[in-house]
Amino acid sequence: RSVYRYHCPMAFDNKGADWLQDKQGVENPYFGSAMFRCGEEVEKVAGNR
Repeated sequence: RSVYRYHCPMAFDNKGADWLQDKQGVENPYFGSAMFRCGEEVEKVAGNR
């Protein structure tokens, strides 16, 4: 199973934050439905490379 690290530059008053998820495609946990797709994939951290 693959794990991906994503980054949102706007989280926590523009300090930025990362999160992990087990599928590709941004699903931002910080802003709910208002900015669900805000962020970018930083790296694939586990799984088949």
